[in-house]
Amino acid sequence: MLMIEQETIITFNQEESWAEIYTASPIMKRKLDKLCEKYPDAYELMRIAPSGVTYKCPKDRVRLAPPPSDARRAAGRKGGFQTRQ
Repeated sequence: MLMIEQETIITFNQEESWAEIYTASPIMKRKLDKLCEKYPDAYELMRIAPSGVTYKCPKDRVRLAPPPSDARRAAGRKGGFQTRQ
């Protein structure tokens, strides 16, 4: 499969409390498999198809974040930035 075909699609709506994550990416599949293993009450493998895999999770686990500030980026390059635990 070409890299451009290894897409990940996240869908959710206003009525339901969960999101569906479809992925054809082996990297995302490994990450989601680990989450399913570690947090079985929150992440669930729903379907396996030849083209990809579909998972389900609470939609409050889907995050969008602003880009990092210039100061945060500079601190990260210097190795001085520490992420939250």
